[in-house]
Amino acid sequence: MKSIHGEGEMRRGTVTEKPSHTLKIEAVGDFAGRKIKPRIRLSGYWLKRAGFKPGHRVTILSLKPGELTLHFREAADAPA
Repeated sequence: MKSIHGEGEMRRGTVTEKPSHTLKIEAVGDFAGRKIKPRIRLSGYWLKRAGFKPGHRVTILSLKPGELTLHFREAADAPA
């Protein structure tokens, strides 16, 4: 695998260590009433390395089916 650090070299603790993650979409809600919603939970040190930290506000864009884009908002941009 080629990275910005050279052929086959990945540095621990950097965003380039594992640039993609596979997550499972969970089912939550009222199963008896068949009111089930999808849920995706994100957690891990990789979020911190990618610039997402506790307390940040996040904007999620869904511009086309099957694709989500996350952006953290600076504190000044976040609504009170």
